[in-house]
Amino acid sequence: SGAEPVPMTTFEALAASVPEPAAPSLIAVDARRGEIYLQRFGDGGVAMEPCRLVSAETAGHEIQASGLPAFGSGVAHARAAAGLDSAEDSGPSVPTALGMLSLAATRPSAPLRPHYLRAPDAKAPSLKPK
Repeated sequence: SGAEPVPMTTFEALAASVPEPAAPSLIAVDARRGEIYLQRFGDGGVAMEPCRLVSAETAGHEIQASGLPAFGSGVAHARAAAGLDSAEDSGPSVPTALGMLSLAATRPSAPLRPHYLRAPDAKAPSLKPK
C-alpha cells in the first residue's frame, strides 16, 4: 500500500545526519531575525533538552562553552555574532537522506503533525469595516 509516514523534527534528522550520530552534539538552526534555534543531543542521538530560541550571540557563546561539535545552518552565524572565529563545519547544515532513513528505521509510523517553534508573523485580517 506504500510507505507509512514516520514523524521526526528537523533537529532530530540533523542530529542523525552528523558524522558521529551516536555522539553528543549541539544542533543550531538559523531562525532569522538575529536568533538561533538550539537543541542539545546526547549519547545515541537522544534529545537532552527541548529546542530553544536564543539570540545569535548567546548561541555562539553556548556553542563555544559546550565543547560539543555543533552542526546546522546557524553555527557560522552564531559564532560570528559572538565575535568568535568561524570554525570549519565538519558536518551537514541540513539533514541528509541517509540520516533521515536511519532515524526512520528506529521509529514506528504515526500520523504527521506540525510542530511550530514560533508563532506566525501573519495576522488574520480584521472583519471590521474601516
